[in-house]
Amino acid sequence: MRAPSKPKEGSIGETAYMIESFKKAQFVGKRTEIICQDLAKLKCEGSSENGKVKVIFDGQQNPIGVIIDDSFLLNVSNVDLSSAITEAMQDAHSKSRQVMKDKMQYLYSDLGLPTI
Repeated sequence: MRAPSKPKEGSIGETAYMIESFKKAQFVGKRTEIICQDLAKLKCEGSSENGKVKVIFDGQQNPIGVIIDDSFLLNVSNVDLSSAITEAMQDAHSKSRQVMKDKMQYLYSDLGLPTI
């Protein structure tokens, strides 16, 4: 959905151009709203290397929760726990960023824009 080149000022073509530009803006707004709603519903789970700590982010890169295996809590030092949580958060955040990037590239391609 590319915008046509702008016609001569004061012409009927200029009015049509403005209407097309408005329609394109509405399309972009609606698509962006749908993407944001979809991203808010998505859950991206990251885990530590040992799998004992899991962190969940939504598709908008907001943390939702942390799950820590009870047996891990009984036998872990503060340093190891902190490292595992950090590792799981980085994994979840990375996955969330990728989901957002994929959704935005889909929107860009719909608009005929180059993807990043």
